[in-house]
Amino acid sequence: MYDSTTVPCSKRDCSSLFVHSEECFLEKHLTVKRSSDSKGSRMTKEIEIEFDKGGKFTAVLLEEKAPKTCKVVWDNLPLSGRIGHGYFSGKLLYLLVDTKLEELENAKSVGFLPGDLAYLTPFYGRDTPNEIAIIYGEVVVQDVCGWIPANHFARITEGSSEDLKKVATRIRECGRENVVMRKKISQ
Repeated sequence: MYDSTTVPCSKRDCSSLFVHSEECFLEKHLTVKRSSDSKGSRMTKEIEIEFDKGGKFTAVLLEEKAPKTCKVVWDNLPLSGRIGHGYFSGKLLYLLVDTKLEELENAKSVGFLPGDLAYLTPFYGRDTPNEIAIIYGEVVVQDVCGWIPANHFARITEGSSEDLKKVATRIRECGRENVVMRKKISQ
């Protein structure tokens, strides 16, 4: 758990409260673990996320928590498109993706932390596109009809939370921009 306090928002004409972490949660608390298979030890799969107007992050797939979601995302990389801000949900960015996964695993609507990635699937027979969400603050994954379950499948491990907030603020204030998610090749 990280130490946080509730403080007034310092943004102009914003009187809401937000949670402020005294130290960068991502740098202090996230670690990358090795996973093993029958052939021995291997590095965890990583995704590189690069925004067109600046900002580059690395996320590690949580294959033990969401193996089917991780496989669908990994097999369909690279993914690219126009990423937008999810105003209904709170502090998240979303990318519509043309991938197929219609099952929930490790799903939740609340409890995401800054730096988490979630996969939103069509549910209850709704004809909605799949989305990948990048969480950068407080969030309840929802749309105009209410809460939406989302598969928690990855976590950002490289790139600061402050840089992610700057990218998200730019997208919220200036509109959608291009993003590319690709397999990260370690050297």
